[in-house]
Amino acid sequence: MSFGGHVMDMVRRMNYNRALLEARRERTANLKHNIYSGAQYKRKAAPERKIPREKLKRIVRKIHINKKLQREAFTRKTFVAMMAVAFAIFVLVMILTQ
Repeated sequence: MSFGGHVMDMVRRMNYNRALLEARRERTANLKHNIYSGAQYKRKAAPERKIPREKLKRIVRKIHINKKLQREAFTRKTFVAMMAVAFAIFVLVMILTQ
């Protein structure tokens, strides 16, 4: 029995992985060059938006109201879950003590 096929497969995989590694190194070098030189990735500033103060206050108020409603809903769900567990424990205790 020969193991030449296994050796050739190993050599082929090593060459393929080496080529992948070299390509990754080139891509990283290009990215570093672009980042430090600023050649390709210049960001544009976002346009300034003028929002009236009243509209901004309404938006902030809505956000606070939504947060409060979410917090209250979470509290209610947690309370219901705790009561269900407590009821289940109560029923188990009542059944076991009979």
